[in-house]
Amino acid sequence: MLLLVIVLLVANCLLFYQGLNHLSTQSLHYITVVLFLISLIFSAWFDRARYFFVLLLFLCVYLFRYYLYTCVYGLHIELVYILISLLVVFNLMVFSLVKERGIWSFWGRTYLFCLFIQGVGFYFLIAQAVFLNTLYEQHIRMHFFLSFPYFQTLIITLGATTYMLLSYYRDQDYGSYVGLLIAALLPLFYNNHLTAWSVFYGAAALIGTVEIIINLYKMAFLDELTGLAGRRALRQDTLKLSGVYTLAMLDIDFFKSVNDRYGHDVGDQVLKYIASLVKKVTGGGKAYRYGGEEFTLVFPGKRKNEILPHLEALRSNIAQRPFVIRAKNRPKQKPEKTTIKSYDTLKIKVTVSIGVADNHRKNVTPHEVMKEADQALYKAKKTGRNRVCWAR
Repeated sequence: MLLLVIVLLVANCLLFYQGLNHLSTQSLHYITVVLFLISLIFSAWFDRARYFFVLLLFLCVYLFRYYLYTCVYGLHIELVYILISLLVVFNLMVFSLVKERGIWSFWGRTYLFCLFIQGVGFYFLIAQAVFLNTLYEQHIRMHFFLSFPYFQTLIITLGATTYMLLSYYRDQDYGSYVGLLIAALLPLFYNNHLTAWSVFYGAAALIGTVEIIINLYKMAFLDELTGLAGRRALRQDTLKLSGVYTLAMLDIDFFKSVNDRYGHDVGDQVLKYIASLVKKVTGGGKAYRYGGEEFTLVFPGKRKNEILPHLEALRSNIAQRPFVIRAKNRPKQKPEKTTIKSYDTLKIKVTVSIGVADNHRKNVTPHEVMKEADQALYKAKKTGRNRVCWAR
């Protein structure tokens, strides 16, 4: 979100930068189109359908403003602002909520057809200048919140609020769509100046490209289920280790029996629950999901005797907190009165075993230290589980 704010602020400052005057409007236009083409090629190459169609829509709106503005002669400019705002906001909301189904699939072709139908409808709509002007004069102009710039300000406020609420309740980041919404509507506040359109729509193309890169990074380095860094990230980070460090391998006890008895959905809940506690480990450690029910903790600059109390505290915290399985009839919100049991609950005890090793020996590699930690984990399993063991 901070990155999007920076991009938009830089774009806004560019409009007041004197050096920008040396660039012709045509040059800025070509730069913006090139940014859009790069972003579209990038999203198509990696099959990021939602960003592809949003950016395609933005490019069409931008080209309409630059090339086809002659077709709206006779229309009130404020009415054109309202139509553009509605078109952008509607599609941005739709594409932000649909699932990622690919560009070249049946769903992708359907989305493309819908965009084409909207474009044709928009063209024929603005061709009805007499009807739209009458509608504007009699029903729209009298409502101040429907006129420019109040309507656009209202849309930006409602859109940003909606995306923040979605980010909170759906546990997904919608910050990029907030940035795209603002970038698409900000040019309308600059007296319809072509430079503003080029700068802000260029910023929108840049936001799309950056978000695609961020999404690809998350897919490659973050575990989708737990949100922790994955095994690839662990391998890269351990190569950067130097000096003193400690590695710990953590495994959920009897996890297979949880899956067998309660199902894989409950098993996934347990994994997310343990991950939420593991990533809060004290002592300066960073948590990774190694695979399956195993997690890895890396403590740069620490010996094992320094971090053993922190690992013991983590183990004890997990063991003392029962895991509550969410029942099918459990309400989403806690009822005000809890005197009568209105839904079924089931608590199970979840424990973990931890193996620890550090690079106390000279010329030892992180891979060898991890093997020692894994052997210590095996020792914890053999000696009763729910304990922390360390390599000698």
